[in-house]
Amino acid sequence: MSSKLSAALTRDAKVQALANLASEPPSDSMNRLFFAARNLAIDSLLRGLEVELLRQGFPAECAWHEASAGAPRLELCMRNLATDSWEKGTCTVHLTRSSEKAPSFLSDCVYEAATLAASEYWRGKQPAKLLAFREAVQELWDSGELARRVFEVNYPFQYPSHSVF
Repeated sequence: MSSKLSAALTRDAKVQALANLASEPPSDSMNRLFFAARNLAIDSLLRGLEVELLRQGFPAECAWHEASAGAPRLELCMRNLATDSWEKGTCTVHLTRSSEKAPSFLSDCVYEAATLAASEYWRGKQPAKLLAFREAVQELWDSGELARRVFEVNYPFQYPSHSVF
């Protein structure tokens, strides 16, 4: 599916596409393909955010944290490359994980961005570079770009792929 076609899908359309997979015969290979595609979509989200922030001058590291208990989260962390007094600053996107109707051999999870925690408490004056990083992440959140990108990790997966062959 091309990214132009899948970019126009709404939440209901994605949930329906997931439910439509029920007509496929359960198989181990389908399960492996599904989770490989989801992992690629998550990896694409993380790398895309890192590249965008790096282009703005912030050497960020992004990570997707998920466990069976508790809500998943997306962390955007900028480490201080200099030897100043601070080590890193972190912004966290809290995600919701809902269960929708899906075949038993696939994940029924649907992820959506819920809230952004872009502030930490510091004693004294906060470094300008750290404030600028937080403002850049807040701008991504306010524009809806973070929520849109998180939503793209749901089936049908939306991640840009380019062949070099």
